[in-house]
Amino acid sequence: MTDDHICEHSTSLTLSFSNQAYSRDNDSSNGVFSPCLRNKDQTSVVDNSVHLLESDNHKLQGVFSFGDNSEGCCGLGSLESSRQPIPAHVATLANKKVVQVVCGHRHVLVLTVEGEVYSFGSNKLGECGTGVASSTPIPSPVPITTINYDERGCSLDDEGRIQIINERIPKKASIPVYTKNGNTKIRRVVFIAAGYSTSFALTDDDRVYVWGRNESAALGLGISGGCVHTPVMNPYLSGLCLVEIASGGVHGLALTKQGVVYGWGGNSYGQVGFPSGSGASSIVAYPTIITSLQCTHFSHISCGKDMSFVVSTQDDEVWAFGYNAHGELGLGHTNPVPEPQQVVGLQSKGIIQIAAGIRHVLALSSSELVYAWGENNYGQLGDGTVENSTLIKEIHILRNRRVIQVSVSECASFAVTIHAELFVWGSNERHVHGHPSASGFLSPRMATWLSHLETCHVASGLQFTIVYQNARLEKEIPSSSLMNDWIAMLETGQFTDVTIFVGSQRTPLRAHRLVLITRCDVFRRMFLTDCVESRTGNIEVPDVAPHVYQLFLRYLYGDQINIPLEFAIDLLALGDRYNLPRLKALCEECLRKHLTITNAAKIFEAASLYDSKELKQVSLQQAFDFGYFGDKSKFFTIYYQKFGTTTSHDSGTAQRWKRIFYS
Repeated sequence: MTDDHICEHSTSLTLSFSNQAYSRDNDSSNGVFSPCLRNKDQTSVVDNSVHLLESDNHKLQGVFSFGDNSEGCCGLGSLESSRQPIPAHVATLANKKVVQVVCGHRHVLVLTVEGEVYSFGSNKLGECGTGVASSTPIPSPVPITTINYDERGCSLDDEGRIQIINERIPKKASIPVYTKNGNTKIRRVVFIAAGYSTSFALTDDDRVYVWGRNESAALGLGISGGCVHTPVMNPYLSGLCLVEIASGGVHGLALTKQGVVYGWGGNSYGQVGFPSGSGASSIVAYPTIITSLQCTHFSHISCGKDMSFVVSTQDDEVWAFGYNAHGELGLGHTNPVPEPQQVVGLQSKGIIQIAAGIRHVLALSSSELVYAWGENNYGQLGDGTVENSTLIKEIHILRNRRVIQVSVSECASFAVTIHAELFVWGSNERHVHGHPSASGFLSPRMATWLSHLETCHVASGLQFTIVYQNARLEKEIPSSSLMNDWIAMLETGQFTDVTIFVGSQRTPLRAHRLVLITRCDVFRRMFLTDCVESRTGNIEVPDVAPHVYQLFLRYLYGDQINIPLEFAIDLLALGDRYNLPRLKALCEECLRKHLTITNAAKIFEAASLYDSKELKQVSLQQAFDFGYFGDKSKFFTIYYQKFGTTTSHDSGTAQRWKRIFYS
């Protein structure tokens, strides 16, 4: 263990951590952890040669994993229990916009911006929800389907699987859709949570789906035991307008939009919020309102393995209950707490986030201060010692770092600052910090070894870690409306101060002097001189058709134009006359796409007149490709039949072709 908290310099790194689930209304976290295995075996670095995207600041983007790969929980395609000491790219998720990742004991759930859920890792107890009781080393889609039911109850079949009472067989719709306000929509998952071997998904129509091990009624389905290998809807949690779900070892909490907290599952230590005892009181089979908390409006929930926390930002209070043998409830003692008690040490500190681990806890305040308490055998409390603490302690090293998020693993801790600095401390067992050699740190240390990753969240399981870029933090900037606004002014004719008389009939087209001089040097020079156009605002263009010049003006105002083939050469001429390289390039592209043997000569002529060298070459190449230079008279005849010789341009072009043919 290294007692080194000197902060190393790092390039900008946008990171925010959570190995827990986030609410729909805010990014608060709730802990899900499992026992820490302390195997000291060493393995070599696993090579992972994949093609990665780089962001503008040259950081690698995507989902990365490192640590113990038992049961394929690193998602790298292998079930071998090898160590991944440095981040490896989870290539299967390369094209997915990930918004949330949560980890259980050895399984991982991934939520995308499209509302899809993927899972990988251990699946022997159904925790991946794929329907097959075997582990999956590659992210696979989780089938969240509609289940129709008439009665709110469950039973176990002969194989120990959960069945809905309604005819004992769930009725699944082939397409997960629902009707809302008369419109049919695809059901989307908006939130996921993972416990030790349990999984939860909340959809945008307030339904909750559950799967995994149901020991001690951990899934809240009203019955204890068995495993659910594919998602089933929980009728007791659905329709409650939930904003957050937290899951621990064998218990869970749910928070409604109204600030009400429900609890269910194993209650041996009072972690569900009800007095524990022998018999039925040790298990709360159905999600039940925690009556002792009904007088307070809560905004955040968090579950450790056998403990729970609820936060009220409105009353500036934190309540804790459950297992407390190492002082992990922060109450100043190590006695069990079977009913919610207020954590006096956190009162009036403005706590906005609790990260509860296996035996230690971190808290973050609105003033960006970090507090820690509980077990400290690996320095995970960040105070430079390995002594447990039953009292709340501030981590002073982080006081001026402006921390915006905290997270915990089994025996490790993380903090992210507003300056995109990542700090880690505690155990680096199985390389959970992504450092290939360090054993750990007794005090926070900046993770410079991860500064090459474009990451913003971290989720930790038993002995592995997932880091990823959160698509929710990629703010979608609306596209500019400037050009559309200019086009609207052109079409309405508002505020025009220039009249362009076009064609032999002097068709008037109205325009704006400011736009013309901004977009075109020819107009700028025209209006800067003391010429008749500058004095009168009238411009004569007698040799262009009005509809062509109208298209030209739309290009000037909007910088884009759909070019009809029949006007492409005329617009090419205008691009050359007004010195507009972009317009010429657009016209050339249009002509190239529509180049045929019958129009190659005319396009060659236009390219020659308006100095389009590449267009000249491709028009000639077209003739070569069709072999018409092998039959010179045939090509020459096609040109005359198509275009005739009535103009000097046609005659000149014919002579040019003739020289090419017979030279």
